[in-house]
Amino acid sequence: MIEFYIPMKIPGKQRARVTKYGTYTPKETVNAEASIQTIAIGRMLETGFKKIERPIEVHVSIVIYRLPPKSWSKKKQKRAIEGYIRPTTKPDLDNQEKTIFDALSGVIYDDDSQITQKTISKIYWHVDGARVIIW
Repeated sequence: MIEFYIPMKIPGKQRARVTKYGTYTPKETVNAEASIQTIAIGRMLETGFKKIERPIEVHVSIVIYRLPPKSWSKKKQKRAIEGYIRPTTKPDLDNQEKTIFDALSGVIYDDDSQITQKTISKIYWHVDGARVIIW
């Protein structure tokens, strides 16, 4: 098992762009995936965790933290952090999960097709980030 925290706002995975010069992945996605990989590799080195090789299945739990909007009243922000209000704004949860899954492919596990069980949630918290647990 490996657990780590990603201290950044998790962007949704953006689709590849096609131009007359070829296909490219938007910079925001490339930068986010690189940051997540760096954090994961650092945690692997700290803990001695070895990459999960095929055909072993992978289970993932992710909690994505979002700051409540500053335009909200203090009372509403407090209720959001207490869990009474959940984020229903973009980026979509499935696109954020894809950013994390793709970043960890080839690092924590061979390919995200190994993921057979997942629990993903998005909540308001005091900081943006994500807690990832993989076993």
